Amino acid sequence: SLKLSFGEKFNKEDEKKVNELEFINIFYTQQYFTNSEASIENLSKKLEVHANDLYRFIYNKYSMSFNDLVNKNRIDYFIDLVHDKRFSNYTIDALAKEVGFSSRQHLYKPFKKFHGGSPSNFIDAVSG
Repeated sequence: SLKLSFGEKFNKEDEKKVNELEFINIFYTQQYFTNSEASIENLSKKLEVHANDLYRFIYNKYSMSFNDLVNKNRIDYFIDLVHDKRFSNYTIDALAKEVGFSSRQHLYKPFKKFHGGSPSNFIDAVSG
């Protein structure tokens, strides 16, 4: 039982290392996920925590890896932009870059994973 209580103490300390409000501010409010250079190392420097602690925080809070969290939010943002009339004249490539992907090709696999189908079929369904 000493081992168990000692282990719980370490887990609680790890969770305190990442300031959740600061994470939400940088990742969501400032839309860090749209940065094409987004990396767990870069974000951990901004949050002033160790990358391993940030990885654990993200996995425990969102049940996914950092890359999946970034891609899921990029896909959600892509869907928002497709519904926004101000972006109706954007190409898929331009929308992909707007949400943080380096190209249209890098959009397809995460789009299928988190939304299903293809971006072009989705845009056709929304605009048609």
